[in-house]
Amino acid sequence: MELNKYSTEEIEELSLAARDYATAHGLLFVDAAQKKEDTNGATQVPLTLFPSPVPRNAFIQGVSVQKAYNKLYAKIANDFEFLKTHLESITKYDKFMDKLWDLYMKHLDANEKLKPELRQPLALGIFRSDYMVNKDDQEVSSKQVEFNTISVSFGGLSKMMANLHFYCSSSGLYKKTLEHNYLTVNTSITGICSGISSAYNAYCEQAKGITSTKLHATERIEPIVLFVVKDSERNICDQRLLEYDLLSRFKIRSKRVAIRHLDLLMRDDESNKLYYKTPNGIFEVAIVYYRSGYALDDYPTNKEWEIRLMIENSLAIKCPTIATHLAGSKKIQQVLAESNALEKFVHGDELKAIESTFADMYPLNDTPRGQEGIKLALENSDDFVLKPQREGGGNNTYGKDIPDLLNKLPKEEWDSYILMRYIKSLPSQNYILKGSVAEKYDVVDEIGILGTIVWNTKTAEEINNGNAGYICRTKPVSSHEGGVATGYASLSSVDLID
Repeated sequence: MELNKYSTEEIEELSLAARDYATAHGLLFVDAAQKKEDTNGATQVPLTLFPSPVPRNAFIQGVSVQKAYNKLYAKIANDFEFLKTHLESITKYDKFMDKLWDLYMKHLDANEKLKPELRQPLALGIFRSDYMVNKDDQEVSSKQVEFNTISVSFGGLSKMMANLHFYCSSSGLYKKTLEHNYLTVNTSITGICSGISSAYNAYCEQAKGITSTKLHATERIEPIVLFVVKDSERNICDQRLLEYDLLSRFKIRSKRVAIRHLDLLMRDDESNKLYYKTPNGIFEVAIVYYRSGYALDDYPTNKEWEIRLMIENSLAIKCPTIATHLAGSKKIQQVLAESNALEKFVHGDELKAIESTFADMYPLNDTPRGQEGIKLALENSDDFVLKPQREGGGNNTYGKDIPDLLNKLPKEEWDSYILMRYIKSLPSQNYILKGSVAEKYDVVDEIGILGTIVWNTKTAEEINNGNAGYICRTKPVSSHEGGVATGYASLSSVDLID
């Protein structure tokens, strides 16, 4: 985009247009009112004034491998022994993982006691594989930062972000018009909702033959999709765009419930169906879609854990199941990348395609690979990042801070972290707009490729497996973390370069 050709006045005009478009199209974080008489305050999502230049081959690499990744993580979630082998040991030192594992075991035990026809074998995955574009002596390629299996965010706003940049282009605010490219037409909203719709239809077909003499939904109301959200959710607009598309395009109603209000859910013992009680009716729940629940503080008391177990044991389809949640841990990513574990699940071209995206990772344990990782972490930490088993951003430790952290921890806890070589992404320049002022930065971009899958955990049958668009996050080179909601990065879109 040759940013140096833009005058201060042109950037100011572009900033005003971008701000107005963002406000009009919901590119906002909402600060929920604390009292009924208060009004909500809204803050513009940090965004770039220009799309991010991404090498075409690297982008295609990420898009083309997503369906294989969807299949891989569905298979991992189905493999109890694999999860047990690699995750059970770290639960001793990680309270959140311990809670999840305990719930998983309790669910397996409860599921065995259910009548076969009342068990829910279907699962829905809404996944995002995050990449940075790495350039070495041989090639430019996408290297995976992490794989997300719960509360995948910004599918809604990323569609709006791509639209914003095309608006700026078509209205003449860019000196060079953006080319429409089918690869970068972002289908994130419809793609995610198509996956949800596929699971919803499968549930309705399954549940119509299961009746009860006890609890019933309010008459003439179809089952719903239940979004489980944070108590004071800021990222409402991103989630609401999915809810609106589900209703307008797929005729599927949805409701929202904060974790602290999950006691409004009821499970019918006779049919094993899940119901949600509201002032305007009782709704049968087809899908429980977690847009929260990935951090320990999402469960302030045992009540929240008990209700999640109740949900897991019910007939509703979960997105994700506890097993799928566990499969998305950093430890699994590390095990897949540094051993022959991948060959257990995929083969041939799919295996090669997935392997090509792996970054260099190490455990921190008594294995030869683990000992190598410990030596690198303590003596050559500048090129590495240390990751705990957490989602949501802001949890990692970088470079010279790694030895200090490890030396504060008992050595037996080290294996609950993974060591990953820092991906040196291709830099560029962009203007980041926060509030009313756009500032020019040297930046790097992180591309998230979205995918959905519906599968049968009992038969391993894939009912639906597809791509679902992308997100692009841009941050200053000086920033290590990449979360938009946590304030480290900004939303962008993709402009392919050759």
